[in-house]
Amino acid sequence: MRDVFVPNANQTYGFNYNRKIYAGYLSATFSLFNGFIDGKAGLRDEYTSTSADFPGTNIPGYNTVAPSAVLSHKIDATQSFKLSYTYRIERPEYRDLNPFYDISDPHNISTGNPNLKPEIGHNYEFGYSKTFNKGADLYIGGFYRHNTNDLQSYTTFYDTLSVGGNQYNNVFLDQRYNIGTQTTEGLSLFGSVQVTSKLTLRSNIMLANRINTNPGNPTVHGFTSRINLNATYQFPHDFTAEIFGVYHSSQRTIQGNRPAFGFYNVAVRKQFMKKKMSLGLTASDPFSQYINQRSTTSGTSFYQSNLRQLPFRSFGVTLSYRFGKLDVKKDKNRDNNRDDSNSMPDNSDSGGK
Repeated sequence: MRDVFVPNANQTYGFNYNRKIYAGYLSATFSLFNGFIDGKAGLRDEYTSTSADFPGTNIPGYNTVAPSAVLSHKIDATQSFKLSYTYRIERPEYRDLNPFYDISDPHNISTGNPNLKPEIGHNYEFGYSKTFNKGADLYIGGFYRHNTNDLQSYTTFYDTLSVGGNQYNNVFLDQRYNIGTQTTEGLSLFGSVQVTSKLTLRSNIMLANRINTNPGNPTVHGFTSRINLNATYQFPHDFTAEIFGVYHSSQRTIQGNRPAFGFYNVAVRKQFMKKKMSLGLTASDPFSQYINQRSTTSGTSFYQSNLRQLPFRSFGVTLSYRFGKLDVKKDKNRDNNRDDSNSMPDNSDSGGK
């Protein structure tokens, strides 16, 4: 007998959400001290308007003026220094703003907060880059990032919570707020080396100390890291193999810890017809059914431990064909392989939290 599902009126809802961003940009380049320092400065003015049709909900618009600047000194054709400042914002997403209560688990309820403001970030970085013979690259940068109106999830425990006229007992309510500040101080490393004519290794590493402040609560310190590794090998007869891995360490939050996350991907590709056609096979975490993420949350009179299992394993086949001619030229003055935090980004939404 087939199960018949009956809609729950209290959990049936359509959220119509609309966001418009009007922006203008101004940038200029300049040189100081007879070309000793090259500079680039920019200014971005944007107005954000957000609307939703949830009854009684008004999401105020806001204007943002975001400056940015980069000063660089080229030691020689292979070495340079860079000092940068960027004003960035992270807008709350529609899931963060949606005031609908998700009671699919009546003991762990979540809801959005339409009163959220954008998170403001002040990012500073000083870096050194070096290009070696045979195409090897190195970048070392120290950074300081300070966020205000910091967007953080906060869990509150209720013995009894009323939602839509219904009473729920022993409830953990999760909602995002603009809470205090977050300061991140750390080091970023990027390296790329052509080990042999066939083997290329690349890595992107971020190591940092993160400090969260929350008025009325203790300041939280925690070490965090992010590591990307990539290896590519070119076999004869236009056959290529690649392995790529990512690891994000666990992070301290104002109420516990955010789980670590890691995965790897392997791929092979064969090119045909003078490299115009290629056939590829990919696999993500082929030997693990789930990625297990464990986190904890604690507060006044409660402690909660969570296990989230992500079915990340996947397999894929790709087929591509290139028409015409494609001429790709690498800009030696810009390293496109580094993380956005190591280059001069624009002033749009920033993630990485």
